[in-house]
Amino acid sequence: MASPTGRPDGPETDTGAASGTSGHAAQDSRQAVRAGTGAAGSFAFSNLSSRAPSRFLRVASRLLAGVGTVEHQVAPYAASWHERNIAALGSAGPLWVVLGDSISQGVGASSVEQGWVPQAWRILAGQGIRYRVVNLSISGATTVDVTEREIPAMNGLATAPALVTVFIGSNDILHHDLRVNLAVHYQALIAALPASSLIAVTSEARGALADINQTVAAAAAAGAVQAVPVRFARGQRAQDHFHPSDEGYALIAADFAAAIAARDRRAAASGGDETSGRPGPGPGAPP
Repeated sequence: MASPTGRPDGPETDTGAASGTSGHAAQDSRQAVRAGTGAAGSFAFSNLSSRAPSRFLRVASRLLAGVGTVEHQVAPYAASWHERNIAALGSAGPLWVVLGDSISQGVGASSVEQGWVPQAWRILAGQGIRYRVVNLSISGATTVDVTEREIPAMNGLATAPALVTVFIGSNDILHHDLRVNLAVHYQALIAALPASSLIAVTSEARGALADINQTVAAAAAAGAVQAVPVRFARGQRAQDHFHPSDEGYALIAADFAAAIAARDRRAAASGGDETSGRPGPGPGAPP
């Protein structure tokens, strides 16, 4: 789904890879993760993109100081998540895999801890729901990047996830060739996801975003995924005026936490314990 701020992360200039020709990258991700998951400390997946920032982002960084300030968070936030991923893979408990772009990295927040994923984790932990989190999101990622790089990395993990969340689409909106094919790319994404994955959607959507909502709604009606409507207030933006601020991420966290908790209650009521953060073999580590 598109960022609730309407701001693209700045998809990289390699639009050929973003539009569905990145098979080699997907294969490299699968090989790297499978080679690295024998020992958690050697987890090889990188939360950084290998493509250069887009022209839009380069120009905006020169014109608006806040854009450059937020952009400088990308590398350290990715490094922080890499360390957290290694710790999570070395711990016990139900596994939550996060897929998406810079929104799921928490870029724009005052710290990684104030991104929506850690905030949602704390809400859930307060309700006795604990997951260990592996965050495979990548700043600048497009829908195809999730399908061809992030999902293969998830599938290469030694443990199947009990929970998968997806927050993607804002970077596709920037480029016409990606935007016009966004619904098709979303259909491919949904087909590659585990059943009952949670996908963020916006409540006020037009054009390509409305197409996404319809695609996700149809998949949800068929029982393939679950749609998670997310809120966002225009005044709750970071210094770049696009990414959410701490307060904006808090709203997203609350929406996802409510959806996850409701999902786990349904799983518990049905007697299932492999898709819930409640039972698990041990407490999930904080992300």
